[in-house]
Amino acid sequence: MAVQLHISAFAFISLATLIEVSFADEFPVNFTLKPKDAEYFVGREAIFRWGYHIRNSDNVESIQFGKVAPPEDDASAIEYVAILVKDLHSQGKVKRNNKHRTDVISYVSGRTSVIENETASFKIVNLTLNDTGKYYCRLQLNNSFSVVGKNTDCVQLKVVDIMINYQDSTLTIESWKGHKITLRCAVKKAFQDSEVRFFWEQKDNRLHSLGRQVDWKTLSEMTFISVTDAEFNPVTCIAKTKTTTQRLEIKIKRLCKPSEPVNVTVREIQSNNRSCKLYYKLNWDPPVDSGNTPITKYLVESHPVINRRKNRTVTYSTEHTVCKVQTSDHLDELIVNIRGVNKVGHGLKSENIKMLFYRTPSAPLNLTSSMSSPRKEDPPFDVRLHWSPPNENGGKAVQQYLLEYKVLEESWESAKAVKTNETNMMFIQPKDETYIYEIRISASNEFGFGTISEVMRVYFAETPGPPRNLDTRKSKTPYLTITWEAPTYDGGAAVTKYIVEYKTVKTEWSAAINVTVYATKFSFPANVSETYAVRVRAVNSLGKGNPSNFIFAKLTEDDLRTLRRSNVSSGIMSASGIIHAFLLLLAVCFISA
Repeated sequence: MAVQLHISAFAFISLATLIEVSFADEFPVNFTLKPKDAEYFVGREAIFRWGYHIRNSDNVESIQFGKVAPPEDDASAIEYVAILVKDLHSQGKVKRNNKHRTDVISYVSGRTSVIENETASFKIVNLTLNDTGKYYCRLQLNNSFSVVGKNTDCVQLKVVDIMINYQDSTLTIESWKGHKITLRCAVKKAFQDSEVRFFWEQKDNRLHSLGRQVDWKTLSEMTFISVTDAEFNPVTCIAKTKTTTQRLEIKIKRLCKPSEPVNVTVREIQSNNRSCKLYYKLNWDPPVDSGNTPITKYLVESHPVINRRKNRTVTYSTEHTVCKVQTSDHLDELIVNIRGVNKVGHGLKSENIKMLFYRTPSAPLNLTSSMSSPRKEDPPFDVRLHWSPPNENGGKAVQQYLLEYKVLEESWESAKAVKTNETNMMFIQPKDETYIYEIRISASNEFGFGTISEVMRVYFAETPGPPRNLDTRKSKTPYLTITWEAPTYDGGAAVTKYIVEYKTVKTEWSAAINVTVYATKFSFPANVSETYAVRVRAVNSLGKGNPSNFIFAKLTEDDLRTLRRSNVSSGIMSASGIIHAFLLLLAVCFISA
């Protein structure tokens, strides 16, 4: 590498420093000006080679090699102390500094030499730890206007007994939240018997308590799971001997799941395929944030909004940003979205895209029924049915409606059907004595009949009106007898029975006694001290109707006198019968004698 230095006064000087370190063992080190720092093992040699170019080489009188001495106090400046001076005008004769600032160079001077047959190359052998420092090469020019800083180049020398083995160490590693990583810090040793201790540090985090450290002679491993933000900070491995401390900074590249794909577009394409008359072509752009690692594939997920058999999701995998979506089923709308996948996992989903494939219609809506008015007096009766078209026609016009009907207790396998092109129809009672039916309706287009509507009950009759003219009858027993007349309106179905409710006036109707009868009168035992309230309901095949007006019933004094006279008469007749039977028995005995 060359750095050109220009002096406009008398000469153009180009000083290029190429510093090469060579060892007689297995650890050669080569370095350049950038960076200028270089490490050397203790006990080895370092060779510094400078090359330079100058327009007129005759201007260079000598080349000086030396060490940069730090300032002796705050008022002093750094000092360049020469070790060797190579005189180019005296056939390369070398002079050694044995007088000036020997306190700085005495320990290294005797081990420093000039490399023969090379212009500006110097060597230090048997390196010691004290040799660590900054060294320089300077061109001495024959004009008095040369600037020292323009013809001097420096290099930093560091002598150690261990070095970081970058080839076997971790320099950068990828990780993401919840991922386990293992970091490696390897060193080279100048002396095999030297002991190396390893320490691990991370800003705002205590790795020694969170991770697992395993050490060998020249290697240390740290394993931990990165979860918090602090655990993604750079990690520093510190390797120490008694004389040298080395640091290795390991960067953690934080990965995450990708964001959602963007700019999703969909294009409808007509098809001649009978099983799939329509398909869609999807295009999208990659996520804005790939998660700091490449997208490996995309997942296109689709599922029907409504599926009568099963709600299922279908996933397509592609490495491209385009996909064709089609189906052979007559489905409802498909919901489609895309997500990217990287080594961390599945990313965020894109916005949902709705795709409507041609299919059968959805169910008709708002089913209602109403009895004809005025109502017929005799069966068969009829009702008017109404409904609304489906919300979704399946992409094709509705052609027809199918009405299925059955008796309430029967199964749909026995149902019968009629078709119509309208959204209303007159439904005539199929059987004279059957008043309740269940119906359901479906719509069809060119693909067939679609989803069936909800089931609706249709009534060709209704519950009867209340019984009339409730009254009480006298009784010769301690019973109250209630009579009534049938309802004026039977609801269109014959009254089959009545429900009599009676209670004392002291109690609520919720506590009343209910009795089912099949005639228009009913008797119940009464307490002579109580007054009773009685009402009656009529029942047909549609259910029980509203109750009648209630009446009060009580045993009167006349009822009680009649009951006592009846009891006395019954007693006399019973005694007379006994006497008559006794006389008859005596006569029979006399005749027999």
